[in-house]
Amino acid sequence: MIASARWNRLFRCSASAAVFLCASAQAQTNSPLAAHWGSSDYPSFRRGFQSGVTILSFTEYDSKGKRFGVAPGDSAVPYPETMGFNYVTLSYGNHVNSNSAELSNMMYRYSASLGANSDRFAEFYQNEVIHKGYRGLNPVPRDRVRCGSFDGECVEYAMGGEILYRFTNIELQDKLKFYTSSFFAGVGASVGSVLQDGYVELGVSQLPTLISLENFGLRVAGMIRMGGILPAVPGETRLPHLATGYQLVQGGLETILFERIYKIILRNDFTYHSGLFLDRDRREIRELFWNFGIDLDSFHFEATNDMLGGTDYGPSFGGRFYWDIEKPGKVLQVVETFVQRLNQ
Repeated sequence: MIASARWNRLFRCSASAAVFLCASAQAQTNSPLAAHWGSSDYPSFRRGFQSGVTILSFTEYDSKGKRFGVAPGDSAVPYPETMGFNYVTLSYGNHVNSNSAELSNMMYRYSASLGANSDRFAEFYQNEVIHKGYRGLNPVPRDRVRCGSFDGECVEYAMGGEILYRFTNIELQDKLKFYTSSFFAGVGASVGSVLQDGYVELGVSQLPTLISLENFGLRVAGMIRMGGILPAVPGETRLPHLATGYQLVQGGLETILFERIYKIILRNDFTYHSGLFLDRDRREIRELFWNFGIDLDSFHFEATNDMLGGTDYGPSFGGRFYWDIEKPGKVLQVVETFVQRLNQ
């Protein structure tokens, strides 16, 4: 029994390590900066811990050599370097009070992110994989790159928290029935080495299935957010020209496949951002993002790109991978059961 318990603990630790190693090629959950790169930011209303990796790329040039935030003929360059933000995040969420009728619909969530500023993986993915290998485009040039050699100023960090409230639906059929709906409102804030962000939001997450077949389902989600931006906490400024406020609108479809056999969720989201960054005339640079995600058991993968807006510079692309630590999922359960039988 003792040996079996040790093997089970070893299995969980090994699985965790494997997830993090594989995650470096993907991304993470609840990084406060990710929403400004078009990442899906609907609340999941999951209780417990999540962990993951996020990679966000900020490129000075596009594939044609045009500079971000610079109009033709301008000599001033507001963003004179390329950056890659890489974070590992741990987050936790729970009900404020699950035993209270008034507070059971309210959840809190907080996260801590730590990482490094490096463009190496982002450059490889953007130029070698996407531009050359997939789309046959010219590579995006690099001139000045932040943190070409690592030092103390290359460390990135962020902490964030939010409170969410799910509205209550009332059903009047055989008897009066109350249940939580998919509509939500929330407020959140974050501080970090790049910026400080505070916001309020309203939306619908995972609206009940619109189409429901044996192996196919379709549902929608949407959100609006208004926020304010302050400069980063004391330290060297990463992004010197930021808007003081922003509006973000996000919407999309979720496709549910093979729910009775092995549920797979495919997500397509579209994000409008009024502009986190400013040009040399202090005008907001609006952004449009496309986002694709896939959920497998307790694992979540996501990639976002600014191709919807027809640009390929500034906050050009990002990726996230995250894992529900306290929810093993079917695959890990099968492997764990196999390990337990071997121990017997």
